[in-house]
Amino acid sequence: SMLGITDLKPGTFFIFEAAPHVVVSAEHSKLGRGGSILRSRIRNLKTGAIFDRTLKGNEQFDEADVTRQPMQFLYADDSAATFMDMVS
Repeated sequence: SMLGITDLKPGTFFIFEAAPHVVVSAEHSKLGRGGSILRSRIRNLKTGAIFDRTLKGNEQFDEADVTRQPMQFLYADDSAATFMDMVS
């Protein structure tokens, strides 16, 4: 489903610049003539990078399809980490 800036609250997962991100913090501001902006801090879930972004009121984003479940870390190399599903 599509998300507007009013849907972006801390903990919300969404697609930004073709990668999944999570909202770390969000501050909504009203502008003159009924416009609004969102000053946000977001984390790229692939790289772990955190950055600040100001989003405009008319921007729309796809919701990210994210699943959380407990895993046990096994090992990592230069390009990937391997985890074990504790259930299956």
